Amino acid sequence: ASREELSQQVTALEASLAEGQGRIETLQAELADAVAQRDGIAAELATVQASGTEAVNALEASRDGLVQEVATLEEALAEGQGQVEALQADLAAVVAERDTLSADIEAERTSHAQALAAIQATAQAAESEATDLAARDQELSAALTDAQGRLAGNEARIAELTAGIADLEQRVAATAGERDALQSRLADAEGALVEATAQIEEKGAIETRLAETLALVDQARQQGSALEERELALTGDLEAATARIGELEAGLSMAEQSGSNLAGEVETLRGELGTAQEQRAALETELASVQDELASTRANVETLTAELETSRGELEAARVQLASTEGAVSEAEEQIGLYTAEIETLNRELQTKSEEARLLTARVEELTPPEIYEAVINFRFGADTVQEELTSGLGDLVASIDGQQVQKVTLTGYTDDRGAEQFNRDLSLKRAQDVADEMRRMGVTSNQWVVRGLGPENPVDTNDTPLGRFNNRRVEVLVEK
Repeated sequence: ASREELSQQVTALEASLAEGQGRIETLQAELADAVAQRDGIAAELATVQASGTEAVNALEASRDGLVQEVATLEEALAEGQGQVEALQADLAAVVAERDTLSADIEAERTSHAQALAAIQATAQAAESEATDLAARDQELSAALTDAQGRLAGNEARIAELTAGIADLEQRVAATAGERDALQSRLADAEGALVEATAQIEEKGAIETRLAETLALVDQARQQGSALEERELALTGDLEAATARIGELEAGLSMAEQSGSNLAGEVETLRGELGTAQEQRAALETELASVQDELASTRANVETLTAELETSRGELEAARVQLASTEGAVSEAEEQIGLYTAEIETLNRELQTKSEEARLLTARVEELTPPEIYEAVINFRFGADTVQEELTSGLGDLVASIDGQQVQKVTLTGYTDDRGAEQFNRDLSLKRAQDVADEMRRMGVTSNQWVVRGLGPENPVDTNDTPLGRFNNRRVEVLVEK
């Protein structure tokens, strides 16, 4: 029941970890959008930066440093998340290996029970061998008990490591929350920067509009001065023409009184008078036009003057607002400095957590025992090839491997004590090699094959009986997965 609960906890932990990873990916996408918006704002600030405003330059430099540190933190967090996921995968493998080891121990217990039953049946016919077989059974039982004790210890340690991993994941989640908070604060600081930039641009527009209005006022005033001069000149010309007309009229009157002798002079004076009158009329018309244009120009000057006063008021208001904004920018710079320090602290914490995860992974690997598969293949007297009816144990071993690549296969051949020792050593090596070839034909692949023959060494039974000698003629197969 404890194993099932542990498996359920591991499954729930993996689901929570996957959900957290999805959330981190979503936040990273949102951060990418925010960075893109920030880059657009930075491009718009290029014009303002060209003006050499020292406050904006300093703010942007601080912002760039903060962006780099945020990027570094994100990379470190992604690396830590990858390590946690790898550790979780290793834990799942440990749990699977533990379950497999339990099944192997149970199978070995069943096999030992069957062997004990066979030994007990043989003991009825050979009471002298019963003592040795009972001792062998006790040794196997002690080994099984020891293996079960070590397995229980490993399971307890795995539970401790699982709890440690859960705590580490909680701290990583807390770090991600702090990072999100810092990103929110950074967005606020960048918003303040955008607002300050807009206000600076608005001030520049007002100053430009004010300069244009001043230029129009100066131009209108110059036009007014020119029109006034023209009006004075026309007035002088009109007065001169009027005086000339008076003179001509007086001369004409005198000529008419002088008689007919002056008729030609009279006509001449009348012609000059008509010309002078036409000139006066033209001057009066031009003067009226100039006066109308002068009045329009004066009205335009008054309008432009009013606009100038309005622009000056707007400029003053913009200057006041800009002063307030500069204070906000200064405060934002201080906040960015604080955020930078917090990010550095989080980066150090993340490095510490990554090291903890690495140590936990190494510890789990130390506590994970290799999967061991064993089989014994017996041989008839004088045979050096595997007999099909004696390979049931080998088939079970290959089925347990299930076609997977294994790390190491060790095959050790033995014989009974009949015959010359060197002959028996060569025979035991040939038997071990034949079993190795048979395993390859059955699809077993390994990174390392160790084949050796020890002849009559290490007997497992007496050589005084046919059954004992049969048990000693064997190839022991040890597979490390």
